[in-house]
Amino acid sequence: MRIKPCQAQYKVGDMVLFKTSFPAIHLLEMFGHCKFNPRKIKPEEYVGEIMSCQKANGPLPPGYAVSTRYPLNGFFEFLLEPQIIRLATDEDIRRLKLSPIEGAGFLHKDSIMHRQHIVILTGAGISAESGIPTYRGEGGLWQDRNLAALSTAAALEENPATVLEFYNKMRLLVAGAIPNAAHKAIAALEEYHNVTVITQNVDDLHERAGSSHVIHLHGNLTQVTSSHNRLDSSCIEDYPLDVPIKVGDRAVDGSQLRPAVVLFDEYVDMSEATRVAREADVFVVIGTSLSLSGAKALCRCPRTDIPRYVINPDDVSENLPEGFIWLKDVATKGMATFLDEAKGGFRRFNQTQEERL
Repeated sequence: MRIKPCQAQYKVGDMVLFKTSFPAIHLLEMFGHCKFNPRKIKPEEYVGEIMSCQKANGPLPPGYAVSTRYPLNGFFEFLLEPQIIRLATDEDIRRLKLSPIEGAGFLHKDSIMHRQHIVILTGAGISAESGIPTYRGEGGLWQDRNLAALSTAAALEENPATVLEFYNKMRLLVAGAIPNAAHKAIAALEEYHNVTVITQNVDDLHERAGSSHVIHLHGNLTQVTSSHNRLDSSCIEDYPLDVPIKVGDRAVDGSQLRPAVVLFDEYVDMSEATRVAREADVFVVIGTSLSLSGAKALCRCPRTDIPRYVINPDDVSENLPEGFIWLKDVATKGMATFLDEAKGGFRRFNQTQEERL
């Protein structure tokens, strides 16, 4: 066995270009020293992720390529001489030819985009297809000024029975709703990517679809809190959606129990959402009109060199942030289109970037 050092230093997780005469398109194991997830881009040239790097007496020093004999079925041996050439470039990645059967790579475990941090900002439009009405869109709840007037802290204090009745109806509506294909597609991304959902919605459909990291900007109807100390974590608790909140029900501090949602005249904490948006590798906005200052601010957080998309069937051209691709469709169809875009290497986004340059 020969171990030959490379010029550069590489580590587990790096995408590298390497050469080998062994025609592998499956998981390639090099005598137990290095494991790659290779994809062929031209004869004897592959791009792969370094998945592990270890030998019997400890980790293999980064940047070492291994030459050894690879046993096949215990009877034959092929000379295997994989040599890492360099880190893979964007051009290498674009040259990958992935099988359509494997979903063209974005969701497949062998994807070149494996473990991207995908941040998805959702609004009422994603839950509309599950039967939950929107707020500001056509026919939205806040088109009725009487309903909008109920969603203030002042109204809760002055007329708690009416406010609680409204929210109890909303809670029952959420209890009967079912996550749709868009919610499920977002949750499915977690198998191969790091996904954070930032939602303006007060339902729990993302969680029920399987999303494990959800930031609720406006609170959650599945929880209750204190009317006097709504942000005190000791006052916030889970509460069944089908159990009404009544006047006289008390929080742990003795105040009137209320839904743990943000009312119109209350503060919205954007700190965590802002931090996450800045860390995104891919940023997608679904089902929000982008008319709220919070959503607009979050759309300014991601880096300008990453793929950024807005999915909305309504006209958002006036509020569309610069550099975003607008997919004009409902959430379920828009997510399908987005996944096609991703599988194709975000060609539309890249083309737009090149045109801007």
